[in-house]
Amino acid sequence: MDYETVLNGLISLIIIVPAMLTIYLATRISKVQTPLRILTLLLGGFLLMHGMYHLLEFSETALSLNSLGFVSDSFVEPASWAFFVAFAAYYLRRTG
Repeated sequence: MDYETVLNGLISLIIIVPAMLTIYLATRISKVQTPLRILTLLLGGFLLMHGMYHLLEFSETALSLNSLGFVSDSFVEPASWAFFVAFAAYYLRRTG
């Protein structure tokens, strides 16, 4: 395994664990603080999708499955960017 594969596997764990914690925290925020809850869910969604991208890239090179690279580049990465843009747009709209 080359260093890029190892880094993708390590980065996926480093990103997915905080993503799960962020989503858990968002579910624990009271309904009164809805804007904060939405921002936290969008941030957690972005982190989760970005971590899944790195996990799929790791799996593609470690397991030699070329179809996972197609899925990660064609679907997961654009979904990650969509979460990020939604997070930024919502943040800008709320802060005004």
